[in-house]
Amino acid sequence: MQGDQRFAWVCGSDGPLSALLTDVLGEAGVSVVTGASPEDVDLILLHVSGPPALERIERLSHRERPQIPIVAVLPFADEELARSALNAGARVTYALGTPLSVLKTAIAHALASRAAPGPERDR
Repeated sequence: MQGDQRFAWVCGSDGPLSALLTDVLGEAGVSVVTGASPEDVDLILLHVSGPPALERIERLSHRERPQIPIVAVLPFADEELARSALNAGARVTYALGTPLSVLKTAIAHALASRAAPGPERDR
């Protein structure tokens, strides 16, 4: 990675949602990388559309990419789903339909946590 440039991988979302997330990330100074599983990213945004997405969060956060914070993008505000995403290993969650300022804050929080040790995940 070059200098202070940050990179994010957006996965599990359709075209319009990917475009929205790409725009918000761009406003935060984060470039989106594409591909099935890019190696050199600072952040992962993963759309949680069901149990397979929660399993993917768990796999990424525990085995494949434990050092990379995950923002779980939820289809709607649901406390139980948010708790499940956090328990699976997401650092923060964002529910579609809430103000984009909340997403920007979640992105900033997740990027700040990249430099800090991750939370205990031996649940």
